[in-house]
Amino acid sequence: MHPSLDEIRKAQAADPNNSLRPVILLLRDHSSLQQYPEDTHVLLSQWDLLLHYEDVLYRRFYYPDGTTNFLQII
Repeated sequence: MHPSLDEIRKAQAADPNNSLRPVILLLRDHSSLQQYPEDTHVLLSQWDLLLHYEDVLYRRFYYPDGTTNFLQII
């Protein structure tokens, strides 16, 4: 059984490394990123692939041949 979106929201909000929250805030508010940790910068380097939808952070995933895509929950 897969977790519900509500469970995913809660897990992302409780991120022990505090890596996801800055990304979510940046996607919402485009605030400054100088203060955030390195793993946040790694996620942000994939900015064009990130999506914040219904309070859940996703990354768009494209297969190498470019034919199939899906949203990957971060």
